[in-house]
Amino acid sequence: MADIRGTVLWREAKRIGEPTDTEEVGRVEWVKLSRVTELARQGELLGSGTLVALLFYLSTTRTI
Repeated sequence: MADIRGTVLWREAKRIGEPTDTEEVGRVEWVKLSRVTELARQGELLGSGTLVALLFYLSTTRTI
């Protein structure tokens, strides 16, 4: 049986407050997409779901 997790990408998201589910949050920080590769190299992105989704998005969209 596979462990299925969802990954969601929002465009034009607005911060409305601190995260409410602290069990699943290591650290939440709003960053520019142009920093994703740097953060991945530094090991700052937690969880393969986050990493795979962001790198896929960057590889299939226009250059930032």
